[in-house]
Amino acid sequence: MDLQLILALIAGIATIVVIVLATRLDAFIALLLAAIVTGIVAGQDLLSIVDSITTGFGDTLASIGIVIGLGVGIGKILEVSGAADSLARAFLRAFGKGREPWAMGTVGSLVSIPVFCDSGYVIMNPLARSIARVKKGGYVTLALALGCGMTLTHHMVPPTPGPLAATGILGADIGSVILAGLVFTVILLPVVVVYARWIGPKLEPVLNAQVKHDVYAEAVVETASGSAGGSVLTAEGGDSAGTGSAPGTGKKPGAFLGFLPLIVPLLLIVANTVSTAIDKNAQGELAGDAYEPSAWVAPLAFLGNPVVALIIGLVLAVYTLLPRVTPRNQVQSWLADGA
Repeated sequence: MDLQLILALIAGIATIVVIVLATRLDAFIALLLAAIVTGIVAGQDLLSIVDSITTGFGDTLASIGIVIGLGVGIGKILEVSGAADSLARAFLRAFGKGREPWAMGTVGSLVSIPVFCDSGYVIMNPLARSIARVKKGGYVTLALALGCGMTLTHHMVPPTPGPLAATGILGADIGSVILAGLVFTVILLPVVVVYARWIGPKLEPVLNAQVKHDVYAEAVVETASGSAGGSVLTAEGGDSAGTGSAPGTGKKPGAFLGFLPLIVPLLLIVANTVSTAIDKNAQGELAGDAYEPSAWVAPLAFLGNPVVALIIGLVLAVYTLLPRVTPRNQVQSWLADGA
C-alpha cells in the first residue's frame, strides 16, 4: 500500500508537469486532473475522488482564501495611494542598496515565528513588490527570499503552532526547541537567500506578462479635485519619499502611515499566538483538541484571527491612506482589481 501511494504521488506530479509544459490547459485544470490521477492510482473509489477534491478545495478556500483576498486588497490600496512607494524607499534607505534580499529573508524569518507563514506572506508581499518596483527589477528574488525565510521559522521555531504542537506531543522542552530552531534558521537563512539571489534572475524573464505589469507598473495616486468629488489620476515619479501628509493633500502618505495596515494585523496575530501559547501552557494543553481559551485570551484570539486582523488592516488602509473624498465606487473598483 505504501508503494502504491508513492506511485500515486509520482503519477500526480508527472500529470501536472506534462499538462503545464505540453498543453494549453490552465494550471488549475492541471491540478484537478492530477488529483484525479492520484486518486485513481492510489485505488480510491471514483466517486470519493470527486468528493475529496471538492472537500479539499472548500477547506483550502476557507482557511486561506479570505486571507489572500484581504491581503491583496491591502496591497492594492498601498499601491494606488503611493504608500507602497514610500515604504519601499524607506526600507531601501534603512538596509542599504544591494541588501534587500537579505533584509526580506530576515524580516520573513522573524515575522513567521508568531504568524502562520501563509498569512505573513500575504501581508508582507506588498512590500517586496514595492521594493521591486522602485528598483525596477528583482521581484522574484525578493519574493523567494521572503518566502524561504518565513518557511524556515514556520517549521522549526515555536510559538508557531506546528512546532509548538510537535513540542507538546514529544514532551520536549520548549526552550530547547526554540533554541535549536533558531540555530538551524541562522545556519540555513544564508543558504536560502543565496539561492534566491541565484535563481531569481533566471526566473524573472519568464514571469507572466500580467504579473510583470502588476509588479512594475508605475504607482499612481488618486487625488481629490474640486468640491464635487471629482478626481485626477497623477503618476508619482522622482526619488522623493512620502512626506507623511494627511490624506487628501495630493501627496503620498509617509512610510509610517503606509506601515500601519501591515504592522497592526501582524501585532494582533502575534498577540493571539503568544497569549494562546501562554494559556495552553498554563492549562497543560500544548497539544490536542481539549484546549478551551480562558476569558482573558478569547478577545485576543478573536482580534488576532488572521481574517479579523486583516479586515482591520484593510479598514486602516482605506481610511488612512486614501483621500477622504475618494468615491466609494472607486475604492470598490480598486479592491476588485486587486482581487
